[in-house]
Amino acid sequence: MAHTSGPFWNGAAFEFDDPLNNDIFLNSAQIQRDEIGIPGDFGAQQAMTGAGILPWIPDPVGRNWKDPDSILLCGSSYAGIFRPFSSRGRTMPVEAYASAVSLRSLQILFLNEIIALNGSAIGDRYYGPIEQLCASLPDASRIALFDLCRASYVKRTFVNGRETHKSDAKTVEERPEIFARYMEAETPEAWLWRRLAGGNAVRVLALGTVAEHGLLRLFQRRGMAVYLGGLGPFTFSDADLLDTSGSWLKVHAYARLRCGTKRAEEILKDKANLAYWIRNRAWWSIRRPGGGKEIWRLLPIYHPRYQTKTRIQETRKIIDMMYP
Repeated sequence: MAHTSGPFWNGAAFEFDDPLNNDIFLNSAQIQRDEIGIPGDFGAQQAMTGAGILPWIPDPVGRNWKDPDSILLCGSSYAGIFRPFSSRGRTMPVEAYASAVSLRSLQILFLNEIIALNGSAIGDRYYGPIEQLCASLPDASRIALFDLCRASYVKRTFVNGRETHKSDAKTVEERPEIFARYMEAETPEAWLWRRLAGGNAVRVLALGTVAEHGLLRLFQRRGMAVYLGGLGPFTFSDADLLDTSGSWLKVHAYARLRCGTKRAEEILKDKANLAYWIRNRAWWSIRRPGGGKEIWRLLPIYHPRYQTKTRIQETRKIIDMMYP
């Protein structure tokens, strides 16, 4: 399906009354208190600005995100978005976020201030590559964007007395046990599953190795079977799935996956890093238990910040191949 002449991120493409997003908007502050804990120097930026505990970021979802030809895109966590603490390309005053009194107003604010300027995100290092990766779609009406951690996960530091909030892969790895709670505590995990299972989209893009590993853990915890072509099922050990230390955040999924008694590397005769999927034009097949019906096709891709023109072109070929 070709891209239309209008802006990819036009407001009319989005669903602003999504039931799951309503739960996130209304209840995430309480979940922060009850299931995660009030952050110290690591955790949700929405809970460390002095403006009280604010809602996490609702998922930007298109009005047709449930359609079979839609694309689900899952990252690891949101970056810091509040001025004056964060330095990503597009930020907003924390006061503006705190003053959003409804789900709709918060989503429109996030769309206009963080994702896109006049409907285009081409200049943004995160949402710009996503727009290019999904260029076969008419607009954002057929995507759902979400993260393992739906808050802006940051590390608070002070430089010459000035408070700053850092967000990157090293920040996640520095206190992995904290990050893991934002994904695998009871309610956040249930919300992740609701988004994945709530529609009929087959294609899921994992934006980086953390997102890939987290989603594979979630699929197995929810009773699904993981295959790669005719090989599988690939599984994590029970001890690995029960581990709450977040140690999995520091390694590739393939390093912990097994197929029977053999490591994934032995079966694949290769390291299933991000280059592997482009090189082999392959993806994970997520099926019903016992090798049953295929439900999702999961493609791990380079994080948007590390995309290049060539990677985007090659990844788009695979995305097109994934739709049955």
